[in-house]
Amino acid sequence: MRACFSQHPRLREALLALAALIIIAGALALTFLHVLRSGPEDIAGRYDIFRYYGPITFYLDFCLSQGELPLWNPMVYCGLPNAANPQAFVFYPLNLLRSLLLPSVSPLATNISLVIFVGLHLLAMGWGTWLLARAHRLSFPAALVAALAWVCSALIVRRACEYHFLYTMAWLPFLLILVKAAIDAREARLKFAIALAAGLLFGMAILGGFLQIVNYLGVTIAFYALLYRASLAGEGRGWRAALARVGVESVCFATMLAVAGLIALVLLLPVTELAPFSTRDKGSSVSMYSDLMAWDIKRLYQSLVIYAGPQWETETARLAGVTAILLAVAGCFHRRRGLVALFGLLAYALIDCGFGPPFPIASLVNLVTPFSSSAYSRGFDFALLPLGMLAGLGVDTLRDAATRPAARRFLAVALLYAAGVTLIPLWGWTHPHGYLPVSGLVVLIPALGLLLMLAAIALRGRAAGAIAFLLPFVLLAETLAWNSVFVPWMIARHLNETPPLQAGHQFPQANRRGTDPIPNRTLYSMRPAINGVDPLHLADMRVLVSGQFREKLNKREVRDWEPTAENARGNLFLKRFFWLVPAWDDAPLPGKTDLFPPTSVVYLDEAPALDVPRHSGPGGTWASVSERAIRVEIPGAAAQVNDPATPLRSRFLFTVPETIEGVSAGSSGALHSALVLHYVGDTPAQVDTVFVDREDGARTWGLRHRPGRGAGVLEVPVPDMRAGTAEVTIKPEKQGNFRLTDAYLAVDPEDRDQNIAIRDFSANRMALSVEVAGERPSMLVFLDAWYPGWTAWINGEPARIQRANGAFKAIALPPGTHEVVFAFRPRSVYIGLAISLLAAVGAFGAMAVLLIRYRRDQHRRPSPAPLLEAPDSAQP
Repeated sequence: MRACFSQHPRLREALLALAALIIIAGALALTFLHVLRSGPEDIAGRYDIFRYYGPITFYLDFCLSQGELPLWNPMVYCGLPNAANPQAFVFYPLNLLRSLLLPSVSPLATNISLVIFVGLHLLAMGWGTWLLARAHRLSFPAALVAALAWVCSALIVRRACEYHFLYTMAWLPFLLILVKAAIDAREARLKFAIALAAGLLFGMAILGGFLQIVNYLGVTIAFYALLYRASLAGEGRGWRAALARVGVESVCFATMLAVAGLIALVLLLPVTELAPFSTRDKGSSVSMYSDLMAWDIKRLYQSLVIYAGPQWETETARLAGVTAILLAVAGCFHRRRGLVALFGLLAYALIDCGFGPPFPIASLVNLVTPFSSSAYSRGFDFALLPLGMLAGLGVDTLRDAATRPAARRFLAVALLYAAGVTLIPLWGWTHPHGYLPVSGLVVLIPALGLLLMLAAIALRGRAAGAIAFLLPFVLLAETLAWNSVFVPWMIARHLNETPPLQAGHQFPQANRRGTDPIPNRTLYSMRPAINGVDPLHLADMRVLVSGQFREKLNKREVRDWEPTAENARGNLFLKRFFWLVPAWDDAPLPGKTDLFPPTSVVYLDEAPALDVPRHSGPGGTWASVSERAIRVEIPGAAAQVNDPATPLRSRFLFTVPETIEGVSAGSSGALHSALVLHYVGDTPAQVDTVFVDREDGARTWGLRHRPGRGAGVLEVPVPDMRAGTAEVTIKPEKQGNFRLTDAYLAVDPEDRDQNIAIRDFSANRMALSVEVAGERPSMLVFLDAWYPGWTAWINGEPARIQRANGAFKAIALPPGTHEVVFAFRPRSVYIGLAISLLAAVGAFGAMAVLLIRYRRDQHRRPSPAPLLEAPDSAQP
């Protein structure tokens, strides 16, 4: 068998690679065993899986099943450019393939496919790291340690809840292998062919990731290329030949970046278009939700040795346990100093980026980065790869330490010292642990690893080699001791409701939307919501929708109470997609606590093309319904509260008339209405209202009021619900008397929702039939975010879209019945897609031509001597 392998080294390496793949797959299966055992209701997980990646991926799956690529998302946040969002993965080829291979379309099928998809990316990360280590001539067990130290580390296991990390980082080891191969290649043709392959792979990584992660990916590749080239500086045939090779490689590197950029242009062009409308463009003030510079030394030290507490569990600096640290220390004594320097300096550069400015490399990276970062600590995710490679070098150092007597004593002392500063405090930090009920194995396993390392130093030959084969499994056992309790805690649903997993959803045809306490969850049931969560939101829209006290905070999330309790606009005009109004005004949009009738007026930046009447509101505070509003009584309205310690809670049942003064409710289900409360009191109070739809149970906050002393009237716009319950809570500020003397509904007969019929609702298109009664033109207000790329047609003729109500769209309609179409057709996407496809075809074609010519030339003359020495024959 050994003779067969010696005669067929490629077969031997292929079998070793297959064995490594199986071992890494088994390690990941053990790490995520709890996930594999979980039921369907649990796989939606916690964090961004539940409220972001799961819902937004299901939205993609649903739209593709309907034959449409979702360039826009009208279902949350009052409309978002979906294709311009890197974390929507609309153009990530593997994600599209995953979606197209789904046997059925449902939230459950999406979440199951994502679990498999993430597992495959983790497997690619681990196996690619093993291949990278083998490319650098590490032994089989050393390469395994390098792979497991990265892919089973606390930080990467945590990223199973954040797909945009894994979809990009999975390509990193393969890219480094190609960069190494391009530098090793002696002929320019082969260098350029490899550079083209790397560009295609890099472009794939960009399409699969968040831009900050892509940024660190580029930083890692650049520093690796520079350091690896520097490690070969002594080889060559003189300085002129070396200079020529560096010049060729620089052109190859530029070619790789150019191809990657062109491949990813289908994403980069829309992102560039979106950036000025978001809060993430360069120079924007983005709050740092993870800042390693703010940590003290003790917490940083603890985070490297143990799994940190839940406060800093999301973004931190964590490794793969004490065993990995000890092996990395041993790796610093490896006889190949150039390789130690390569991965040591690469690790430093990425850790520098993880801390952010004023560290020098982080400052340089920040200077050339065209967007604002919210967490520099993400650089530490990439630093784990070179640190894992150092740990792999440690295995080979221990294996041949016995043949280097001069280094044995220093290596043993270094290991004992490193074990002392990590193992001694470990027990006190883990018993009890801050949030994980870990066992004593987290201390005993690395202690056993230390004993094995010391034994490997003392022993020779096969005994040391056998110990080297045990070390990857010791490292894995230590990570399992942590991950067996960390993974269940990490993926446990911290929300008290099971995600809707059933199938059978469709785009709504009703002119109605609401809010949801768990942002983006409504995507699972295809229910449109005013609020949502997205890190790359439209800044004007978030400010307009958010609560009045949170609009200046750069929050990616708008909670369900913001646009309705702290903002009159939620139930005032955001509760629908469309309004048909007879007049316009060019005054600024009223404040978030001010009222105006959305059935009567729209606020435009400039006058409409048609002769739509101009409306000037009365002085003072407007009402939320028109002057023609009709009073509908609510029985049992009077209530009183005297004790501030016991707030009053009253419940009013109401039913909105289906028809009033010949006007009927449209597809929204109810005529626009307001709850009017009369009160009298001798103490200030806070009055909160929650509306509950008695038909579907949906709960919606109503506008919060803070009335002062005396008598007055409170007006609360009502969400569209035919039969509802108003739950009113009164909290007086001081001891005193506060009474509700009357309550009724003000129903607006000027509501023209019955004149609007939605014919077709999809991701990128809205078709509707609109009747404008009377002899004067009206404005059709589309309460979906204003953004470049939207076009409109009236009866097949192009129509001018105007900016309305601060950040929305409107068109003017003449009298009569019209077929209206709104469509999102962004030029940035179409131009980017055309260039990306041409670039992919061109890169593949050029690579094929270069390889064919290289092969032809190889057959015509003997192969040149390899640049690097051959792998050690003693390695398994």
